[in-house]
Amino acid sequence: MLTRIALVICLATSLAISAGAQVHKPSAGLLEALEKVEKDTGKPNALIYYVKAADDPAIQKAINYRQLIDQTLDQGWTEESEPLIGILDSCQNAFNLVRKGVALDHAEFHDLAEYGANAPIMNFLNVQTLAKLICVQGKLRESKSDWEAALGNYLDAIHIGVDHQSRNAALISALLGVSIEMIAYNQISSLVAAQSENAVTLKKAVLKIQKILAEPPSLMDRLIEESRWNISQIEEARKAAEAGADWAKGSPRAMSEFKALSDVFWDYALSADSRVLEASKVILDTPPWKRDISAYEKQFKEAEKDLKRADKDWPASFINWAEVASRSESKQAHAGLVTVRAALELYRLQNDSYPDSLSDLTPEILPELPLDPFSGKPFVYRRTAFGFDLYSLGPDCLDQKGKMKYDIKTGAFSEGDIVLD
Repeated sequence: MLTRIALVICLATSLAISAGAQVHKPSAGLLEALEKVEKDTGKPNALIYYVKAADDPAIQKAINYRQLIDQTLDQGWTEESEPLIGILDSCQNAFNLVRKGVALDHAEFHDLAEYGANAPIMNFLNVQTLAKLICVQGKLRESKSDWEAALGNYLDAIHIGVDHQSRNAALISALLGVSIEMIAYNQISSLVAAQSENAVTLKKAVLKIQKILAEPPSLMDRLIEESRWNISQIEEARKAAEAGADWAKGSPRAMSEFKALSDVFWDYALSADSRVLEASKVILDTPPWKRDISAYEKQFKEAEKDLKRADKDWPASFINWAEVASRSESKQAHAGLVTVRAALELYRLQNDSYPDSLSDLTPEILPELPLDPFSGKPFVYRRTAFGFDLYSLGPDCLDQKGKMKYDIKTGAFSEGDIVLD
């Protein structure tokens, strides 16, 4: 009996997941949901413009040029980038929509829990391609020495990333936003290095990034929203399982046994989700250098074991919020490093040398120093014979003297310092 009940529950859950996956097509229902948010709040919603821009046929066509787009962002505009000119020209309507969205001061997603498994979400590939193309246009403008316009492109891309981490954002949307910001900050870092003698561009970069850093997206909000969404989907799957128990409906005793065993399983599911939620709250409330990652991951495994006790075939999976936090903090470190790097070049232009200490940058150039999210202190800075060393401690929270570079591809908590290229 338990095996049969477990199969019904798992099948119902799979159907609920599949039903949700079916609406995850380009903007299926998303535009309507965002327009409802705009109507309810009375505030123009920047996300509406991004959805329309990402749905532009020119963006879909540009996906075929992914390799050349990535190459241009990595190496700068070259003769090999020329085929992208036509793509950029065809995307002007999409770019204009983005600028309209960036000009607004409000972005808000729909309540995920209200929609449950059928919550419409972004077409992530299109959105990322859109943001990359805006940066590619920046590379083209750099090749024509239009530095301020190029910076404007990179800042527009950052705004797309930030707005995808706004109120009610699903975690996957927020992570997309983080990745877009990282792409754009890398371009600004390159621009700052190339334009170290251009005070106007450096000042604009410092001022704009400082404003963005002043209002960081809340990971705690993402955690709570994601938990509400998870619970709503668990409840949906539970109802679907009970409604699908046709084999038990003809027998009051069988139905009674089904409900009893079903209640035990769902109680396990909700209890496990609740424990992971509380452990994740602790992680997000704790600074990186004090986090006990091993204890957190142990709680993960215990929660998964509880689900397996109820049903060995249950596809238990929890979000590792320690890794989510590390990715977000790495992005924050990049943004802070780019700001400080631009400020150092401004200082050099004004004083014919780099400062002895980062504190010399305040308050004339920076109102206050951005702090390394992995130490809670200013970034590591040292004068050298050739200029300076500047880096973040990175997720391992250890000073590797800037000689071992952090690479997220080797793991969210791998060793190494975050050093700008």
